[in-house]
Amino acid sequence: MTALAFIGIQTATWSHARAETRVVARDGAALVARGAVEPVEAGRMIEEALGGSGALADVAVSVERTPEGVTVAVDAQAPGMLIGTGRDLRVVEFVPESGWVE
Repeated sequence: MTALAFIGIQTATWSHARAETRVVARDGAALVARGAVEPVEAGRMIEEALGGSGALADVAVSVERTPEGVTVAVDAQAPGMLIGTGRDLRVVEFVPESGWVE
């Protein structure tokens, strides 16, 4: 029974890390799509926000702007509750260029 509780808590922790990453990546992509920041600056902001939260390690961010929209890709390591139980995490968010009013 203890093992099941541990697995449930660990899964919830990884799920939270993924959700946090998705929100920060989408917000960064929206800022670039609206023209509020440049892709390089958004990448630094996203990396700082995620790396500084303590929920992720080895954060790498890629921000690409095309005529269709902005794509943000985040690769990171979500730590586990026990040493060696971390999980690789990859989140890709896309925000289209159309629809933004300045």
